[in-house]
Amino acid sequence: MIKRSVTLNIKKKRFTIGFSLLVLVLSISLSYYWFRKTNTTEIKGFGQNIRVWNTTIAFDTKFADQKHICQMKPSTVTFHFKNTGNNPLIIYDVNALCGCLKVMEWTGFPIVPGAGGTLKIKIDTDKTGLIDKEVLVYSNSIPNPFHLRIKATICDRNN
Repeated sequence: MIKRSVTLNIKKKRFTIGFSLLVLVLSISLSYYWFRKTNTTEIKGFGQNIRVWNTTIAFDTKFADQKHICQMKPSTVTFHFKNTGNNPLIIYDVNALCGCLKVMEWTGFPIVPGAGGTLKIKIDTDKTGLIDKEVLVYSNSIPNPFHLRIKATICDRNN
């Protein structure tokens, strides 16, 4: 009878240890899933989705005031930025929220931590008036998208 009692105690201990290990593995897996989900960005394109680690981005300025621009005179705004995070920065899309702004080019390859790049926006000067518009920069940075603002007054070329 004592032998049977010892055997049952050993089985209970094995079950308890096994169950504890299972709970530990599940909690580690869920923690990793949550950590990865909240610290990564999913980039869609080229027929597949890629998940990359988040980083931070810093622009020299978030606001460009071009003051007065003459009508029909080409004007370009250049924003300079830097990867201030610990992971490579990937800018995968830039959208101008108005037809009067055109995204010319941006540094699109992965930018290593500490390195920088540029973003060039062309202002359409065909029409006169005030322009106060946003440009959205989509990347694996926080915040995403990053908001930039361009303001200009396009004056009549005859004045």
